[in-house]
Amino acid sequence: MRIDAQSPFLAPRERSRFFYHLASQAEDLAEWDIAIASYRKAIALFDDDPEVSEDQRLGTRERLAYCLHEAGDFAGALEINRQVLAGGETLFGSDSEKLLVVITNMAQNAHGLEQPDVADKFLQRRLDIASRHGNERHIDESLFQLGVVAFEQGQTEQAETFMKRRLELAEASGDQERIADAREALDVLHEKMGK
Repeated sequence: MRIDAQSPFLAPRERSRFFYHLASQAEDLAEWDIAIASYRKAIALFDDDPEVSEDQRLGTRERLAYCLHEAGDFAGALEINRQVLAGGETLFGSDSEKLLVVITNMAQNAHGLEQPDVADKFLQRRLDIASRHGNERHIDESLFQLGVVAFEQGQTEQAETFMKRRLELAEASGDQERIADAREALDVLHEKMGK
């Protein structure tokens, strides 16, 4: 890429793919500055390429937002995730299961910004969509994270309600691993509550 920057020889499509792969590898190595800069370059090139699908463009932006979050730029990550969510809603519909990851990321961005009410709204939406689609993993994680946010705000009874609901759903499923995870989370909460 340095050679190409000095003496361009790559076709636009090759250049965009190289930047994307460089970003992806940097992300795997937690080299956030390189990943962020490379995803931004890839995005600019993808936006000019009519053969790149909107889904691919949104996915690349979602990766950029993830890297920004990991680098501590929660506000920047949330801003890009808002764009990704809006694009995803247009592309897939507002109740699509494909929105679960970006909504989860937005909840984490809001938590990083110390905006528990905003994080709670995203987690509630995640729980709603996951419940409509029967996505047990996202349901469990939503209830757990809602419990954590409630506990951090001093709402211990509400936190306990979320954790108990998670355990009830796990027990109803009969999945022993799911039950064990939910029970452990409730036990940890009770320990923190002094129960």
